[in-house]
Amino acid sequence: MALEWKDLIKKIRTIEIKSRRASDNQLAGNYHSAFKGRGMTFSEVRAYQFGDDVRHIDWNVTARQSQTYVKVFEEERQLQVILMLDLSASNLLEHEEGSKREKMAEIAAMIAFSAIKNQDRVALLLFTDKDELFIPPNQGRAHILRMIKEILTFKPSMARTNIASGMSFVQRVIKHKSVCFLLSDFNAAYDAKSLKFTCLKHDLIGIHIYDESELNLANLGFIPIKDAETGYEYWLDTDDETQYKAFQKANHKMVDSWKKGFKQYGASWIELNLEEDYFKKIWLFFKKRANH
Repeated sequence: MALEWKDLIKKIRTIEIKSRRASDNQLAGNYHSAFKGRGMTFSEVRAYQFGDDVRHIDWNVTARQSQTYVKVFEEERQLQVILMLDLSASNLLEHEEGSKREKMAEIAAMIAFSAIKNQDRVALLLFTDKDELFIPPNQGRAHILRMIKEILTFKPSMARTNIASGMSFVQRVIKHKSVCFLLSDFNAAYDAKSLKFTCLKHDLIGIHIYDESELNLANLGFIPIKDAETGYEYWLDTDDETQYKAFQKANHKMVDSWKKGFKQYGASWIELNLEEDYFKKIWLFFKKRANH
């Protein structure tokens, strides 16, 4: 259902307040440690001072001089963060806790505000089985609010999902290594080649957003099932153990393939149930990554 303009403004403002409060507290600091602290480049050499890390001693310069010298590194000043959101039909379904789209908007906003607080630039890619909308990297509150609006209101032209298409777009368009957050239910065919090449070029984090009730149905006898992306409808007998297990296996198969692929190619993976506290889950991810 399309949001009325006043309701949209209210929704955007609510998401802004909620996400900025999160990023202004502990999240932005952990974001900094998790990503910016990893990008160190050589700056200069200087004389050794008490307390300097002996591992940074420049032995070549020290050998030529009468005193010890150390290498000085500086943190990369700016990163690019690419928010990749899957807006296929299965991610637009309503849920008791709200739609997946709204949850993705909140999560994306929280990450984006953490990024710009650390002087990084943020871009947005909305995709289905093709690239639907791209907003180039930029900074500032107005830029983030525009992205939130597009996530909430954009009407995709296609219903199905092709995650590989989104990855290919990022590989073509984003020239410099970036931190890419991919938000999806991963209800799509696995593509090892696209995943591998994306991981070689960028720092990829997959955020698997799912509804537990979609994966584990209650025992209700015969129930109608409709594939949101293909429109295919059929009846499932939840009392029939064989049918039910086949349904669960099919639901988990694609996600499991992506999950294993992310691990294989060194990318990060976050499981996020719609009913969970997503702030805590992402905060813990940033904190864990910062300590590694």
